[in-house]
Amino acid sequence: IELGEIENQLRGFKDLDEAILTVKEHQGDHYLVCYYTASEVLEAKDLKGYLSNKLPDYMIPNYYVHLMTIPFNSSGKIDKKKLPEPEIEEENQYVSPSNEVEYQLAKIWAEVLTLKEDFISVDKSFFELGGHSLKAIALVNKIAKEFELEITLREIFDHPNINSLSDYIITVKQIEIEIEKKDNIIELTI
Repeated sequence: IELGEIENQLRGFKDLDEAILTVKEHQGDHYLVCYYTASEVLEAKDLKGYLSNKLPDYMIPNYYVHLMTIPFNSSGKIDKKKLPEPEIEEENQYVSPSNEVEYQLAKIWAEVLTLKEDFISVDKSFFELGGHSLKAIALVNKIAKEFELEITLREIFDHPNINSLSDYIITVKQIEIEIEKKDNIIELTI
């Protein structure tokens, strides 16, 4: 991920003065944090919405922290040690799984993201929850094993939430069943 590209895109947001991105680590997991200066605190959803029109999901920061000023050290470089840790807020709008595929995906996501299942809303993006390309690979492998279905990273980027990915898996499985039925009919007629 090119942090400078994300920072440049953020600078185009009308109420934002300066943006700095950094990668933080927690229990071996890496996530993107955007530190920004603005005259007032900006809504993370507004910043995410703005970036989602310009960048792929995996390049959108997980957390946004408002600063009054950017901390610099004595040599004039950004003092990353003085950047505060982001506050991880629980999601206000939790949407629970509504079918068996969504329940299975929620379990897989919880395992890959090291989150509690009841924290993972089916309409929340894998990347917003802390996912990144390495975790997406683990997700692909677990989905392939659980559903006996070949799935690519492209599908994770195209269907970044459980709801959308569930619909995709159900559709692919139904197509496989239809093909199998046609193959059985052809075998019977021969």
